[in-house]
Amino acid sequence: MGNDTAKLSTTDIAQMIGLKAVTIRKYAMALEKAGYIVHRSEGGHREFSDQDAMVFQQLKTLCERSGMSVEIAAQAVAAKHQGASESVAVSPVGAELAINTQYEERYNTLLDKVEELSETNKQLMDRMDRQNENISAILREVLLTRQAIAATKDKKWYQFWKREEVYDPHDPELLWKIKNGR
Repeated sequence: MGNDTAKLSTTDIAQMIGLKAVTIRKYAMALEKAGYIVHRSEGGHREFSDQDAMVFQQLKTLCERSGMSVEIAAQAVAAKHQGASESVAVSPVGAELAINTQYEERYNTLLDKVEELSETNKQLMDRMDRQNENISAILREVLLTRQAIAATKDKKWYQFWKREEVYDPHDPELLWKIKNGR
């Protein structure tokens, strides 16, 4: 946890970020499992700082943009912020900035890769949509062909020589056939 003195509850963080409190608890557990230190009150309740709110926002953004699981995204975010919090206690200011910069670069590289993958996924989805349209057109053609074939099968194969009779009320031969039931 940073040096911020403001103590925020799970509900406060949830409202700030636009998530439900249960999601903030899930994020907090994932971050703690990844090594991020969340301050707790004497009663055992989590108390958050403005720095923690920023960490939760980064975790939310990473999960949304990349489609990563919360656990994997929490490891990335915790690695970025864990190094910064450890360097405060051990290192002088110059070393702290160097370590913080290192984690910042790794985090930014990861975000760039996530955005790259997201763009690739969008391109693949567009390609799949075009292929689905092509497949639909082919299926329509197959259906129309089947219907045409079915229509030709109604005529017996041995009657290929018969022509289609067009009803002409002035044709005496046709009138004679109708009259005699042929």
